[in-house]
Amino acid sequence: MNTKNSSIYFNRNTPLIFRPAMLLAFGALANVAFSAWLNQKFGAQHAMAWWVATLLGFTFLRAGYGFTRAWRYLVIGRSTVGVRSHLLWIAVGSCLMFPVYHLGWFGTQVFDITRPVGLMMLGGAFVFGIGMQLAGSCTSGSMYLSGSGKTRMFLAVLGIVIGAFFAALHYGYWAELPTYFVYSYQRNFSWPIAIIIQLIILALLWQILSRLEIRWNGSLSSVFNNTSEHSTSALQKDKSTASTSNWKELVFGHWSLGMGSIVLAILSFLSLILLTRPWVISLAFPFWGTKLAPVFGADYDFEFWDYWGISVNESMLQLGLLEDVTSLMNIAFILGATWAQISLIKSALKKSKTSIKAIPKQLYLSALTLLGGFLMGYGAVIGLGCNIGGFIAAVLSGSVHGWAWIFTALLGTIVGVQLRGVLRIES
Repeated sequence: MNTKNSSIYFNRNTPLIFRPAMLLAFGALANVAFSAWLNQKFGAQHAMAWWVATLLGFTFLRAGYGFTRAWRYLVIGRSTVGVRSHLLWIAVGSCLMFPVYHLGWFGTQVFDITRPVGLMMLGGAFVFGIGMQLAGSCTSGSMYLSGSGKTRMFLAVLGIVIGAFFAALHYGYWAELPTYFVYSYQRNFSWPIAIIIQLIILALLWQILSRLEIRWNGSLSSVFNNTSEHSTSALQKDKSTASTSNWKELVFGHWSLGMGSIVLAILSFLSLILLTRPWVISLAFPFWGTKLAPVFGADYDFEFWDYWGISVNESMLQLGLLEDVTSLMNIAFILGATWAQISLIKSALKKSKTSIKAIPKQLYLSALTLLGGFLMGYGAVIGLGCNIGGFIAAVLSGSVHGWAWIFTALLGTIVGVQLRGVLRIES
């Protein structure tokens, strides 16, 4: 494929208004203004949720955080640093969140996410694992990469919404499948004991993953000294040779996966005390589907669907896109990534020139991205969550179903990686 890309650099000749400091400040002022409007329109919770989600998207992009390539590198025997960064997020988050589940937050009760392990959840996780390898990104990754300006990822997000819409339509059939058990060590033990159990599990997994990487590569990559998941080799070189000071790199540059994990754990904690439940993103996708369906002339009585008959979901139907807090946070997450992207010292935004010969391949890859997104959206709904809700939030709740979810999603990842080879999807 004859594609020429040129990154956009900021230098002394760049107009002041387009320099990173100005764009960072402009983004901050825009967020302050919009959150003030949200506070007046919907209340303080929406305003604070906007900020938390914006910073989540900002962190994902600056740390190049994600799941798709991390899991693919694990199953092909290349690296475990991405998966170990997920374990660090869970370790720090558990220490912050487990006490609040038991003690509350200044008199306010908070709720965990504990779900049954059953065929519906396992099937959804498996389908999700396949979908994210075909799309080249997970649900959170698709959103923040869309915000960063990667246009093909908009197709992934569209596919996610369509897939979630049809999963909600079929939800009643999946819900009839058997469930096996529900268990949460966070619920069944005091919070200090639950934290110890969680840290032991994570330490064992960390040790196993570390030994695997040493066997594969002869050395172990540190989560605090590693380039981001979505960085190109050229960008990795730029990061290693950057002449910026530490504070400039922190404010205007890329972060390590380890730093991203710690910031995400803190933001997950803030989300918990703000929403009284862990941060999730998949709940918004069927909701967006109900808003999108009339645009294409589809007329459904959603209140008669089994999915929308669930009490927690039913209340969403009458809300607007900014009124529902999960929908609002997803939008803020995408725009937070945009804010992070435009304020980089070296923007990774691309000017692409694609030859006519490459157009059929681009259309082919776009179709696979849309298909992968559809599978992710479908799997996230019947699997009771995506990487965030089905895995991170579940394990941060001490629920065994989160570990069952990730194990099954990794099996789907293995299948997805094989399909990438068969379908000739470039890494």
